[in-house]
Amino acid sequence: LDTRDAANLYCGAVHMRLPTFLAVIGLLGTSPVTGEPSKHVNVVLLGATGDLSAKYLWKSFFLVYRHANANSAVSGRNLPRLRMFGGARMAADKGRAKCAELIESIPCGNDDPLCISAKHSFQNSFTYVQLKRDEHWEAFCKTLNATSAYEHTRLFYLAIPPFAYQSISRSIHRYCRPASVNSSLRTALEKPFGSDLQSAKKLAEEIGESFQPSEIFNVDHYLGKPISRDLMKLRRKNPTLESMLNYKSVARIDVVIRETVDCKGRTGFYNKNGVVRDVLQNHATELLLLTAADLPASENDDDAWEKAKISLLKSLRPLGKNALLTGRYKGYEKHVHEDGGSKPLMPTFATVALEATNHPRWKGVPIVLTSGKRTGSRQSFIRVMFKPPKGCPQSPVPPLGGSLAETFADSSCSPRFLHFHIQGPSGDPPEIRSSAGILVSAEDIQGWTKVDALGDGEKTVRRWRFNGDGGAYDHLVDALFSGERSSFVTPGALMASWELWDSFVKSGDVLEQFEYDEDYFNGLGISATVGKVSIEPALRGAKDSTKYHEEL
Repeated sequence: LDTRDAANLYCGAVHMRLPTFLAVIGLLGTSPVTGEPSKHVNVVLLGATGDLSAKYLWKSFFLVYRHANANSAVSGRNLPRLRMFGGARMAADKGRAKCAELIESIPCGNDDPLCISAKHSFQNSFTYVQLKRDEHWEAFCKTLNATSAYEHTRLFYLAIPPFAYQSISRSIHRYCRPASVNSSLRTALEKPFGSDLQSAKKLAEEIGESFQPSEIFNVDHYLGKPISRDLMKLRRKNPTLESMLNYKSVARIDVVIRETVDCKGRTGFYNKNGVVRDVLQNHATELLLLTAADLPASENDDDAWEKAKISLLKSLRPLGKNALLTGRYKGYEKHVHEDGGSKPLMPTFATVALEATNHPRWKGVPIVLTSGKRTGSRQSFIRVMFKPPKGCPQSPVPPLGGSLAETFADSSCSPRFLHFHIQGPSGDPPEIRSSAGILVSAEDIQGWTKVDALGDGEKTVRRWRFNGDGGAYDHLVDALFSGERSSFVTPGALMASWELWDSFVKSGDVLEQFEYDEDYFNGLGISATVGKVSIEPALRGAKDSTKYHEEL
């Protein structure tokens, strides 16, 4: 059998017994170097017919397939090949047809014939498996183990609701651990990882009954975005900048994640969680850690990196008594009722002011994390505000959106800042923006190009734009395939994060919320100083924006 015939024979035989045809898969793929069967990674995508798989995961695994399978013969390297299995509760005929449809929908830019050919090969070589009952798991895993002599890694991606994690984890542990001692196990799990500290601990204990910490890869898609995956590289390549990232030079750190979309149609999820659980505890916190946690001496020291993140997390405290403000957009209650829900209403906007009270690097520096739905602008960024030069007044409260270069262009003492633009309102590419006096360079990091600066003289803002492959899940799936742990949420840091956020999510559930419309935040900012927190949007609306700009 050649490769295509074997794949077609197997994939067309969905009504016959799995063991008969899974044995054929062992014939697929030989090393261009040795002529022997290639080492391979068995990937089992659970929830293969669901929304996350449809929108992102099939495409991302296809890209890995092209790299690992289609290109290995050309490169002459003995790369581990990818063997793809889609698993769900759906019956075999319907499940395979649905997965084939999802693969067919993967775009090939400019109708690239090589991409189209690889996609057809991928479509013909994947295997759909119904995994609904124990007997399904037992049969599938027996046949998988029967062909594991050349298995490099066994990878399970759980694109399923967290309530199913425990039962699926037990099935994997009971039936599907690699039979070969030379094969490793990796399990990817999507957030949310609990709804508070207690539930996160319980979930960790349940999953820990089946997997070792080294076998768990917690997925936060924000860690796959270009800024996130390159921020540590930027810090390493710019020692002068790194020496300035501390309380002596930094006046404030902001992490902002704003959205224009509302919650209509998904309040069933949102009104059980709210914005603090949905964004601040995970996405925003991970961005903060990449910006502020101490870099380990070795770039590949994952244990030291986790210890650094835990150290920063354990040092963080609320900045004053009123460090949390929550709100909800006008119309949210109506959306909840239309979706069949009821009170209490979870917040759709929150801002939290923190300080690292006993951290030697960041003591006394206000750290403000903000996120909201239907805020009138879609933008995510990290902004480090530096202390002003001698003779200049303290920089005013920065706005919740827009470029500092534009907002303060006429200031005689332009503020010094480093701005990591993650995403914007029009799908504009990520950018790194640096004001005058902040020595940083990004053009030697793959994918980043220097573009025209804004302003001139002391008001110059230098910019670097990302022009590489920006898909978050594309990066994360590739990292998962390669076993790169730095792109994932580590178990220890996850628990430390929940220790920080547990009180905030509980108080956020009951705290009085202000109502806002989508124009509310125009021109407004969050004021946060050591010993006192004054969060301005709670008191000012869009009609005050002109006055507020004058005050800024």
